[in-house]
Amino acid sequence: MCLGNKALRTGISACLCMIATKLLNLKYPFFVILPAVMPISSTLEDTIKASGNRLIGSSIGAIIGILLSLIEPTNPLLTGIGVMIIIYACKFINWENSAAIACLIFVSIMVGIKGETVWLYSLNRLLDTFIGIAITATVNTLTLSLTIYSSFIKNTRILYDDFLKAISYKIFSNVEIKIEPLYKQINNIKDLVTIYKDQIHFKRAWKIKSQEMASIYENLKCAYDELNTINSIDSTGSPNAENSEMINKIFSKEIHYKKYENSEVGIVYNYHLEKLLKTIQNVNL
Repeated sequence: MCLGNKALRTGISACLCMIATKLLNLKYPFFVILPAVMPISSTLEDTIKASGNRLIGSSIGAIIGILLSLIEPTNPLLTGIGVMIIIYACKFINWENSAAIACLIFVSIMVGIKGETVWLYSLNRLLDTFIGIAITATVNTLTLSLTIYSSFIKNTRILYDDFLKAISYKIFSNVEIKIEPLYKQINNIKDLVTIYKDQIHFKRAWKIKSQEMASIYENLKCAYDELNTINSIDSTGSPNAENSEMINKIFSKEIHYKKYENSEVGIVYNYHLEKLLKTIQNVNL
């Protein structure tokens, strides 16, 4: 994920956090905006994990902060002990990424209580942080999903155009084509479909897009297999009447072919050519 995209996501998250602070009349915007400017995740899966870690870390920091503040707020020794407890606790439960925000929440409680009860202050800081985490997670999830989808569409259109060029060259020139580049592009499309499907399966609204992407990939993969088969046929073949009609429709031009010969090779050639052309027509971009 490019730096520009991360900068955009961070800026949007920070802006929305500040707006939420004003709308909700929150006293400490720092704790709302904090999750937005912490290290940014590059994938949807990492975003979800990071958001969960921050929620957990905030809760741990608040709990330890409440307990030690009830003994004596601003006590240097208790503050140091609390930080050590939090770090060891996060490491023990394999949530080390939660330690930073946990310590921040803890320290804010230990040194920030002024004119409020420990419980009320801690609850407000925890709520502030939760609001920031929710906003940041939402912005990251939406922008990352859109980035993956737009990348899929862009790469698919390039692959589709390359398919048309390869099909045209194979049919009209009837020579062997280099098909390996198409295979690499197919795998790239597959990876994008897998990422999108695995990381946003919990979003029902996006499930339709995931199904559309999978359908496009399957059609392109089928087209690749058929083109590969045609490319491997040693003898030259010519399209029959039905396939000629589809070719003229796909390429939007009238082309006359030599007379089709009903040979064994010709039958095999046109069988796979028909599947290839129908599959290409099914690709909905």
